[in-house]
Amino acid sequence: MSQHWTAEQTAHPDATNENWAIIYDPTPGGRERSDGTRAFAFRFPALLISDQVDNPEKAAKDIARKLNIIEELAESLSK
Repeated sequence: MSQHWTAEQTAHPDATNENWAIIYDPTPGGRERSDGTRAFAFRFPALLISDQVDNPEKAAKDIARKLNIIEELAESLSK
């Protein structure tokens, strides 16, 4: 299962709380082209971690992990 959601620090201008964010990547690892090169999709911060969170790194990683679990479950149910 590809991990579409990751917890990373971002340079987004509105980011606070150590700049932690939940990043969405529609094609993790990229897509192989016919000529053997890789194409990468647009990755973006889908959620910035609020100043109200005491441990922004842990919160971001927990949220990303749960989003990946939900996405994997939804994918398996759609088969």
